Amino acid sequence: MKLVSMLVLLSVSIAATVCAAIEAPAAKDTATAGPQEAAALPVSQASANNEIAAGIALIKKGNYGKAATVLREVLKTTPDNLEANFYLGVALNRLSEKEAESVLKASLMQMPDNAYVNFELALYYFNHNVDAESGDYFENVIALSPASDYAVQAREYLKRIEERGRQKRWEINFLTGMQYDSNVIVIGDGPLPAGVSRKSDFNAVINPKGSYFLIKDEESELVASYSLYQTLHTSLTDFDVSQNIVDISGVYAVSPKLKLKGSYSFEYLLLGGYQYDHAHVLAPGLVFDSGRWGSTVLDYKYRTTAYTNFGAFTTNTDRNGDNHYVGITHTVPVGKSYYLWGGYSHDEDLTRTEFWNYHGDRVAVGFRGSLPYDTLGDITGEFYNKQYAAVDPSFPGITRDDQQFMATLTLMKVLSPTFSLMAMEQYTRDISNVGAFNTVRMVTSLFLNARF
Repeated sequence: MKLVSMLVLLSVSIAATVCAAIEAPAAKDTATAGPQEAAALPVSQASANNEIAAGIALIKKGNYGKAATVLREVLKTTPDNLEANFYLGVALNRLSEKEAESVLKASLMQMPDNAYVNFELALYYFNHNVDAESGDYFENVIALSPASDYAVQAREYLKRIEERGRQKRWEINFLTGMQYDSNVIVIGDGPLPAGVSRKSDFNAVINPKGSYFLIKDEESELVASYSLYQTLHTSLTDFDVSQNIVDISGVYAVSPKLKLKGSYSFEYLLLGGYQYDHAHVLAPGLVFDSGRWGSTVLDYKYRTTAYTNFGAFTTNTDRNGDNHYVGITHTVPVGKSYYLWGGYSHDEDLTRTEFWNYHGDRVAVGFRGSLPYDTLGDITGEFYNKQYAAVDPSFPGITRDDQQFMATLTLMKVLSPTFSLMAMEQYTRDISNVGAFNTVRMVTSLFLNARF
């Protein structure tokens, strides 16, 4: 159950990096949308192709539809012409066409250090109210060409994004989809206290989340949110999960390179319609940005959980107690579109019954980045060693020691600035000195995510 929750949280996390809350924009001439962007369109003097030069001239005159037609004709005979492809993206951008996004992204993959290409893609997202993406590309423009006219305009747009962000205080995310779980985890007591069912099942997932920004400015952010994670199994309905989370989280920029973050959350979980547990979680942390060398995150998390006895879970309260977690994660950019990350964490569970106490060490690595056809990919590998403190009476003579290997592959297709489609596959192998806990599990997921 916990692994499935992690899977959904990962998908939401990836979706959050590429989709921001938007409102449906009215069709508009981009040349009137901001400061002097039309004047920034240079006619390429070096172009040896008269048709490309004609297409660029048409863009300058505001005849974007005819420019797109001319440039498409060029691409029919020379499909690898970078200049024709880019200016086609410019023309489509002025027409507010969805196709502009994929055309400009193709240009960016070929010319990632071109300030003008970054500017046009930033403009596309700005006019579709995708401020997170727009801001990133405008910042790229400033970094690549700080003294250019594009950088001057990028700074103006960043101010407008900030003003727009102050006006909008709410955000809604809705994720839904289906999963197939080859070995459903149903936490309980009895002969398999880890809750390994050795049963497969399909289940639907519904995961809405609403957020309200109490504070949102250049230096700080404070947001309150509520989320529901609901599973609906086709067969194992007694193990449908309803997890309600209310939290408040904040970030404060001490300097351009250092941020403080923290959150408090209250979790209330139902299993099969009955209260299973509730928990309080406090999680402070630090984020340090070292520029081209990447960013480092230090996390501490304190969790205190109270379980409820009911039905078959007659000794659930034996697990009441606290968990302390510390971790470090470092992410390094690889080029303009890829990221490599690695992390280590240690946690300790201290319960009222000694044989439930454990300490665990986790190592994880991952790689994520852009793929063709507006697709993002993420692959993660993880090793977790967990050692228990005492002998479980159900398994006399053995102090339990578990090793877990996990691999997760995620592919996400951006359908629009609001919607994205995610496919995920997760493989988990548990190896334990207690034979009953040797398991293999595969979870296949397909999700649709929407942000408003």
